[in-house]
Amino acid sequence: MLLAFIASIILTASVMVLMYVIFAPDIEVHPHIKKSLIDETRAITEKMATASAASSASLSDIARTIHETEHANIRIFDRSGRELGAWMDERLRDTRRISQTVIEETLRNGEYLELIFPRWIHVVSMPLQFGEQPETLVLQIYYPLIEKSILPQGIPTIMVLVLLGALTAVFSRIFTKPIRELTHVARQMAAGKLGLQITTTQTRDEIGELGTAFNEMSARLAQFHRSRSELLADISHEIRSPLARIQTDAEILMDKDVGKEAQKQHLLQICEEVQQIDHLIDDLLLLSRLENNQLALERLPGSLEDVISREAARFSLQMEEKAITLKKNIRTALPAVSIDQKRIGQVVANLLMNAIRYTPAGGTIEIGAQAEEARVTVWVKDSGQGIPREDLPHIFERFYRVDKSRSRATGGTGLGLAIARRFVEAHGGTIRAESEEQKGTCITFTLPRTA
Repeated sequence: MLLAFIASIILTASVMVLMYVIFAPDIEVHPHIKKSLIDETRAITEKMATASAASSASLSDIARTIHETEHANIRIFDRSGRELGAWMDERLRDTRRISQTVIEETLRNGEYLELIFPRWIHVVSMPLQFGEQPETLVLQIYYPLIEKSILPQGIPTIMVLVLLGALTAVFSRIFTKPIRELTHVARQMAAGKLGLQITTTQTRDEIGELGTAFNEMSARLAQFHRSRSELLADISHEIRSPLARIQTDAEILMDKDVGKEAQKQHLLQICEEVQQIDHLIDDLLLLSRLENNQLALERLPGSLEDVISREAARFSLQMEEKAITLKKNIRTALPAVSIDQKRIGQVVANLLMNAIRYTPAGGTIEIGAQAEEARVTVWVKDSGQGIPREDLPHIFERFYRVDKSRSRATGGTGLGLAIARRFVEAHGGTIRAESEEQKGTCITFTLPRTA
């Protein structure tokens, strides 16, 4: 970046000098300045002519006198451009010589004014008839606007470049500090230290935005890493338990001489465990697709009441077996909502399965819905044992069970509520749970109304 800054400075300076050299000679002299310089030069010319007529002094003496008394910088040339004398300040002696074009223009027009660059010197040329000299001479008077060239030269140029380089180094060091810190943290993250944050992100410029985005990315990577580790641990636990039971049943079948009825029972248990693992794999794949936004929703305007009725009918037999009473509470006519009916059906089914699982025999389950101003609210409420207060915030997490023993007698794959939350959020809605121990649980989700 330092080299880029220096290159930019040099390039900019070069362009400015080039434009200066190209366009400066075309600058027009203000008419009042031009008239004043020509009048002053004409006055000096007349003085020299008058002095030569009134005395026998030489051209050199007269020019020297005028230079000393009036501080005029004088040069005199013959018609061929040969310099006959120069009476001027030392700093102007290296000014370029007169050209034949200037001589011809001066003799033809009686005057000629030019501006010499880069010294910014006005030069006025006029014909001079001196004494009895047979040919007309050319008198030039120099009027410097500034003492030195406006372009730095020599040591000043080096000093300016060194100063610019030093300032560029300081500023580039300051400007790149966040980038250097970001690079250092990125290398640490590449080595496995996830979740690190950079601190130089207080500015509101592009560097600050980059730092903020980096910190967000780092936090999400750390969360993803933790989530992946937890997922692997949970999957290991979830699969190890049914595999252990399958192995136990298989060993019993191999090692012991059991009757057909017992054999059938053990085989049925093996089949159930295999089905459970199969369901777990299906749920994991579905959840993975949801979390990675790889599951496309087929959203169409539809009746939410039809979805609720259809899913409730699917569980009627299970509720009859446990003598559970189902109450439907559709408080108002529900408007059409844009939903993927299959996925929202899965949400309702998951909530009903949980309610049936945790509702004791003879209990009640209420499923209801009502339309509000900008959304439709659906709830499933049971009269079960409820959820402890400390567990309530975690029930939508993967594999989280209120039953710490993680018994399959009281739970499925442990992914139902996590999947339900993802489906609801994918529709732009929210889901929450309210519960009181020994009084039951109510899980509510909302869906935005169709515009």
